[in-house]
Amino acid sequence: YQFGGRKVGRLTVTGRAPNNRHGQSMWECRCDCGVDRVVAGFALKQGHTRSCGCVKSEAISRRWQEHRDELFERARGNPEECWEWPGGTNDDGYGQVKVNRRTIGAHRVAYRREYGPIPSGMQVLHRCDNRACVNPSHLWLGTHADNMRDMRRKGRRRMVNVGEGNAAAKLSRAQVQDIRRLYEAGGVSQQALADEFGVTQTTISRIVRRQNWQ
Repeated sequence: YQFGGRKVGRLTVTGRAPNNRHGQSMWECRCDCGVDRVVAGFALKQGHTRSCGCVKSEAISRRWQEHRDELFERARGNPEECWEWPGGTNDDGYGQVKVNRRTIGAHRVAYRREYGPIPSGMQVLHRCDNRACVNPSHLWLGTHADNMRDMRRKGRRRMVNVGEGNAAAKLSRAQVQDIRRLYEAGGVSQQALADEFGVTQTTISRIVRRQNWQ
């Protein structure tokens, strides 16, 4: 069966490719989205493959967008109060949502929906200190240094002198959650966190890998 030049769904067949290891005919195709893909002849003939995969991805994205919109509407409440995220949360209490198959913080999505893109290197912080809150008026942009100052001001940072004995220093659950959140947000090294919290880099490494403080 000859497919040269034929259009199947979003795929345009551009030429013949070597047969696969089972001896089946293979065809080079270009999707309308610009992605090239080699597709088996039987999949084209029977209509099993009609795009590079972008159709499925778009459908999944639409379903997640509808789900996200529904969750944000359910969360909406008094403008002055916290809007508790009604969806899933991570171990540290932050709302989670899928965007383009990636799981990110619901508070970050809430900020982007209200104010636009988040500049590179900036973190979305809570004025209310309620990690499950997605009320845009409770969110603000800050650097890692801003976050550290906010933690110190609110008494959430362990104020100790750096020293060898501090490698085994006990941290509160809230501080451990802060360490994991900051590290997962990126832009800060384990050593920087160790300096901030008065412990060793090894201690930070064990915390972010969840070998300590499960």
